[in-house]
Amino acid sequence: MMAASASPRTVGFRACHDALMCQDILEEIGRHLFTGQTSLGFWRGGGVARVCKAFNVAFDKMLWAHLPTILPLIWLLPWIKARNHQGRFYTLGRVPTPDEWSRFVHRASMVRKLDLSPFYLISFSVWNLLSHRTAGKPLLPGLRDLNWDVDQTDLMAHESALVASPCLGTLRLAFRREVIIRSGDDPTLAILQEVVRRSPAITRLTFEYLPRRPSSRNLRPISMLHRLSELRFPRGNNEVEYDLLRMLSAMEAISRLVIGVDLREDPFPDFCGFPALRHLHVINDPPAESIFKLFAMISSKGLVDVALNHNGFTDRQHSVPWSPRDLSAVCDSLAQRFSMLERLEINMPTRDVRSLDFVVSPLASLRSLKEMHIQLKETSSEDATISLSDALFAPFAGEWPQLTSFRLVLEKSSGCVSPRVLILLADSCPLLEELCIPRLDVTLATVGDADSFPTRGHPLRVLCVREAVVEDHEMCTRIVDGLFPEIDAVASSAPDPGTQGRRTRVGEDWWRLVRCALRTRQDSRKGVVRQVIHHFDDEIYYDDSHFDAVIAGVRVC
Repeated sequence: MMAASASPRTVGFRACHDALMCQDILEEIGRHLFTGQTSLGFWRGGGVARVCKAFNVAFDKMLWAHLPTILPLIWLLPWIKARNHQGRFYTLGRVPTPDEWSRFVHRASMVRKLDLSPFYLISFSVWNLLSHRTAGKPLLPGLRDLNWDVDQTDLMAHESALVASPCLGTLRLAFRREVIIRSGDDPTLAILQEVVRRSPAITRLTFEYLPRRPSSRNLRPISMLHRLSELRFPRGNNEVEYDLLRMLSAMEAISRLVIGVDLREDPFPDFCGFPALRHLHVINDPPAESIFKLFAMISSKGLVDVALNHNGFTDRQHSVPWSPRDLSAVCDSLAQRFSMLERLEINMPTRDVRSLDFVVSPLASLRSLKEMHIQLKETSSEDATISLSDALFAPFAGEWPQLTSFRLVLEKSSGCVSPRVLILLADSCPLLEELCIPRLDVTLATVGDADSFPTRGHPLRVLCVREAVVEDHEMCTRIVDGLFPEIDAVASSAPDPGTQGRRTRVGEDWWRLVRCALRTRQDSRKGVVRQVIHHFDDEIYYDDSHFDAVIAGVRVC
């Protein structure tokens, strides 16, 4: 009945999961048949057969919709033989029968997503036969999503002619470094020409490890993709050249752009475009002067998301940290050009930055801002620290009423941020869900009379503090719980959000306060009893299963 799952080689992890779900349904049908009675009356054999056939067809489509490699299709053809390389090199054997080819074509028509991996090598004879049998038609006519790792440049013409389909909407094209070094040529232009000719409806395009820096010379066919809405260069050669930006600026559908820029040697642009751009992500330590030039190219009034950070992969060896003047000028330019901005991320190395007042002040005019993430890494040799105070938060607290997330991550900071800042944010930002700050001093000097400290009942879910100065845990717990009774203790004691996987943890005082005292207070209010031993070590720090295993006095070891 489940013919599609007869061969385990053709079933991926997700496909197995979906098939098991459907198998549960079939078992339920069998259970009803065994009892002989259902809410609809007795089942007849013909009805059962029709139901099973319908499920079998559904399983078949589900199992072939997403292929991790092209091998499941190759395995359908007994005339393909594996030779050498531990069975990973496939060559042509005998000529397929009409039935074998018909089955192959039927399964190929079901594929919607394919990861074309280079780890399984297919000989030229196989691609040549497939090309001959398809007679110019796409091998995968329903393919919509293709992750293509270019490995054999001598076969790229055959591969691109077969895998590109009129339905293709998402294409990721990655070049393996060793292949490019071996060939010495840039196959990007030839591949794009073939793909664009066969798949003019592509809307999302990603390039990784391009053989050369992106320019209009090797990426010229992109201009023919009139529906292209997303273009990404996340890894490798991703610093786009001036002429490519000019070409892209005339494309009216691009709404998301992920690029690297280094335009210091180019003049200010004499063009302005990108009319539909809404999301701009600039990576790999963009110089401040390049950012100014890039902003001058954008005419879109609907830009809502800007991210400027050094996260990514590039071949550039040296980066230029931003000075206080650079940081201030970039923020001024953002506020003047993109008044509809809703999300801003600045994650950059800096030099000699002592204060953030000049950063927050110009951005306070962005009334529509919902997410603000700032992460600065001081690179100067001196022991420089950024000064923090309650006054830093005052300008934006009253100007960003729609703020939902605020993250401020600093490697070096000094000064005092008191709980009065929490009251200010609770009153001014009713939609705030996440707050991450470098320091919080909860002492008698900053609190005053703890018994009369205000409460708010604000719906904040995450409060992350990297360095907390706490004199009395009970007092601090009462203050935090009174202001934010819905805080998620697990998320609030996790590593700092936005650090891209680096193990930047909260302070031990804050960890103990949130995981132990605050959580106990919340459980007491909700009538939940836990018997848990809390530890501050790496393993338990990142895995909260020890804490959730004990509920209502039942201990699970």
